[in-house]
Amino acid sequence: MSMTKEHYDELDNFCQGNLSVTEAVKRFNQLARLCPNMMPTEEEHLRRMLKMPRPFGVKPNSKIVWSKVQSG
Repeated sequence: MSMTKEHYDELDNFCQGNLSVTEAVKRFNQLARLCPNMMPTEEEHLRRMLKMPRPFGVKPNSKIVWSKVQSG
């Protein structure tokens, strides 16, 4: 399998979503192997991997609502 635009986009926007941690890491590593030019260093690989998890305390299939904080 070779890198496609869809793989590039998926890796560029990858997050855990409804996947378990194990499933998310597995998919992330699959995409990283397909798109090695996106992560030329171990530091970049780790930086992208750390962006992946859903926020602490958010359960799978939860809807996250971000509200604007108004300054007064």
